[in-house]
Amino acid sequence: TVEIVYDKNRLDQTLGKEHFNAAIMESTLTHMSLEKKKQLLLDLRNHTDQILLHSVCLRNNSIDIATQLQIQHDVGSAMGESGFYPLTVDGWTDLLEECGYQVTHIESGPLVYSSAGPKAMIQEEGFLPTIKIMLNLVLHTKWRKTVFGAKKALQRHDDNLGYIIIRAITMKT
Repeated sequence: TVEIVYDKNRLDQTLGKEHFNAAIMESTLTHMSLEKKKQLLLDLRNHTDQILLHSVCLRNNSIDIATQLQIQHDVGSAMGESGFYPLTVDGWTDLLEECGYQVTHIESGPLVYSSAGPKAMIQEEGFLPTIKIMLNLVLHTKWRKTVFGAKKALQRHDDNLGYIIIRAITMKT
């Protein structure tokens, strides 16, 4: 697997002295190792007042390490080029607090998209984007194999995976 590359210098060059009300991240951090997650969150503190995170989590805070590694391997392998490193709810909270954020809201629950059909996709993505996704699945064999393989892997671990939504504000130092 190839992990998402994070470059602090590029972030600082791109954002410069810009400051934003919020950084919104949807599943991005799930594909980064713990160290990369930590580095990105630390670096974003200079550029944002809050983090709004929607990601995948491990539903059981006391999940054993062997099960975690199996999930990482199965889902990560199925997704192809990106790794898969979900944290528990406590893990996400601890990470954000360690990086200087105060968690003000957490919501979590079971994954639903791993078993969702086209109707749910239209609701989530919109009609035209869903049509585009469907066309790509029909036209691109490799894409289709990756998407359906990832869906199968997510379904296989449905009892252990869920979604998490977090709002965390930057603690002023």
